[in-house]
Amino acid sequence: MNNKCIWIVMCMLLMLACSHDESVGDWNPGQASGHTTPPILDKSIVRFDCHEDTFSVNIVCSADWTIKIDSSWVSANKMSGRGNETVKFKCSKNLTVKQREAEIYITNTFTGKSAKVLVCQTGRPRGKAGLVSNRVVVGNAQTGEKTYIELTFDMPITVEAISSSRYYLSDITPEYSEDHCSVRFGMPVVTLGLESEGTVTVVNGDGAETTTSFRLDFYDKHYKVEGQVRGAIVSSDEQSVWLSTSHPSKLIELSLVDGSVLHEIDMPFTPAKISINPYNGLLYVMPYNMFEDKGFANSFCTVNPKKGSITATYTIEPSAKTHPQYPVIYPYEVEFTSDGFGVLMLRSRETTQLEWRYIDSANDNKITATDYDWTTFWVEHVYQGCNQKSIYANGYCAVFSDLYQITRQQPVPQPHTLDTHFKNTNYWAGGNMTNMVFHRSRNRLFVSTAPYCQCVVNLDNDSYSEVFNAESRGAKAAWDYTDPSRNIIYFAGGIGSLFLVLDMDKPDCVYYQECIWGSDDICTIDHLATTNQVLITSLDGVYLLSLNHDK
Repeated sequence: MNNKCIWIVMCMLLMLACSHDESVGDWNPGQASGHTTPPILDKSIVRFDCHEDTFSVNIVCSADWTIKIDSSWVSANKMSGRGNETVKFKCSKNLTVKQREAEIYITNTFTGKSAKVLVCQTGRPRGKAGLVSNRVVVGNAQTGEKTYIELTFDMPITVEAISSSRYYLSDITPEYSEDHCSVRFGMPVVTLGLESEGTVTVVNGDGAETTTSFRLDFYDKHYKVEGQVRGAIVSSDEQSVWLSTSHPSKLIELSLVDGSVLHEIDMPFTPAKISINPYNGLLYVMPYNMFEDKGFANSFCTVNPKKGSITATYTIEPSAKTHPQYPVIYPYEVEFTSDGFGVLMLRSRETTQLEWRYIDSANDNKITATDYDWTTFWVEHVYQGCNQKSIYANGYCAVFSDLYQITRQQPVPQPHTLDTHFKNTNYWAGGNMTNMVFHRSRNRLFVSTAPYCQCVVNLDNDSYSEVFNAESRGAKAAWDYTDPSRNIIYFAGGIGSLFLVLDMDKPDCVYYQECIWGSDDICTIDHLATTNQVLITSLDGVYLLSLNHDK
């Protein structure tokens, strides 16, 4: 074929290509033209009634593509892909009487061109008003912000009556939203940790009356467990919490995501305090030996948290340092450094003697008695220091409490220069330390002394914050780890049953609420940095709270 013939054939092919119909029309996968067009879809609009439903969209595209949905009530099984594919979508139930629309955009990532699917869903049949949602907004007594309940309906309403299982709210003044679909009202008594059932009676614009039940929860989540909680410790990834319980005697790992039980271990004694050894990752579970407890245990267990099983049980025998008249002793507390060196605290039920021993997890948890008489270093509690480098111990609660530092390299307790009078000449109660909480990553500790004095100590330079006065006896404290540079403390429980957020840099109380935690005082309090929640354990389980203490 000569060059002239070739040229004629090429012109004819070009004319045919230019005359091809580029309109979408009925779906035809053969129309996909590579990177130069938006994706081709088999539908551009879908319609549903008010019920939950699903649908699929066939996508034709020779490039990568992404999906964007402008409404939360439509979801997809995947949000990106490449080439020709079928994507499944789901529409949630429409609880309102109003029709709603959502737009789905499927974009060719090479050209940025998009194709759209419009989703239309009818509202539920009009009739009596239906309660769509209810929520509790917890205020701040310190700043005067009130706590209120917000009820949202699927149509404009007027409230006729509101009551709860705890209070009758006949004299409230409801505040309506602009569209009259939501109503807010205050509670005469507000208590964190409170649970209550309520009912509301409303009428719609047509005069139809309806009474609906609702629930009041003054917390985010509450996970109850069988038995009574005696101790707790949060996992390193903050996804679960280990709980020790009595009646029955168990060790339980509880998911903080959904409250499910991940592990449940029957214990040979009633368990209490739990510690995590950073050296081997094991849990060290101490016995619960209170005077009202009929049982007695002079042993403790180690537990593998990954397998959810007991790895060993260790029995404590009297030593030459044990009180000769009261030789029955039991372990109640232990802490370790990152190199496996630990201090094990022992107690007698008949005396105030406090014996302690070394425990070496790098040497098969070998337990050795000290060379010191118990009165030489009369320490009561041990704590894990910053970055798990050392152990701190405080002296038995007396007129003045000493602080000691212990490491593998220097096992003899070294007195620290901490002055629990906090350089405050107005402080009359002495230095009875009731609470010490060391920061995880900064060399600081929060100290609380009875009856009402709190301070943050910087151990790098032995500097003290200003002193804050709040009732300390029986309360628990935890650092806020949202911003490690700040000295924010959560303080809860104790006499008066209060929940406080303390800003020790000012110092100031930036949040205040009455609180109730289950059927008794709280056991532990922690801050979850991953979710910015406060976790509180009480006898009946776990509470999670979300609080904006900066407002």
